[in-house]
Amino acid sequence: MSAPADETDDVMDASPHQTQTEPQPEPQSEPLLPDAAPAARSRPGARRTALVVVPLFAGLVAAGAVGGQMLWAEIEGSEAAAPRFFCWNAEEAADPSDCPKPRGADGLAWVLPSFRPDRLDCVDELELNPDYNRPVMWTCDQVVGGQPVSVTYSQVTGQRAALRYFDKMHGDSRVATRSADGRSEVFRWAPSQTPAGDWQVSLLLRDAPYAVTVVAPTAKDAERTLEHRVRIRPPDARRAVELT
Repeated sequence: MSAPADETDDVMDASPHQTQTEPQPEPQSEPLLPDAAPAARSRPGARRTALVVVPLFAGLVAAGAVGGQMLWAEIEGSEAAAPRFFCWNAEEAADPSDCPKPRGADGLAWVLPSFRPDRLDCVDELELNPDYNRPVMWTCDQVVGGQPVSVTYSQVTGQRAALRYFDKMHGDSRVATRSADGRSEVFRWAPSQTPAGDWQVSLLLRDAPYAVTVVAPTAKDAERTLEHRVRIRPPDARRAVELT
């Protein structure tokens, strides 16, 4: 290790013309420093170091305190911003799985938002036909494109029984596809004619026990109503939606 540049004159000869003398044993001194070196506290470098290090250390401490407060605030903020969910039955929950499965007319309106008995002319089919065995079944009359159509929204008891029912109604035309908005997987049947001469088309959700049947004067009207008027809530929102 070499000595600092401002301390080399104390250990070198004053002039190259002076007579060489026998080296004398050096007195015991602080290792690696010449005897005439000033004390550490009196060296200009030490003062400069202190002037730099002390404020820097204080700054680091202050920055650490501020950073800790910001981190703690972020942690508290993240805890305060934990997501909350609004269930189909108007309750709040920490997770959609905490919400019960949709049921009844309210559950039907949640899964199929186009079912609006408060705005449309709807009747409860189970009151008119007590022998029907579906848990929920409503038919709403409306006008689409100047044509009268009826849309039946229902909750089915089971997928196999529902598939047999709609296969019998529409014939061998079932296809596995997606809803008009592309977000739900459904079974869909091609339009078939009723004994009264109208046309009917149906779909059944593949991952939930809900079905829709549209009856209209023409096959085109029935399909247009099913594609553009029937709304299905996507699978990840069947029980709840996140509150914002």
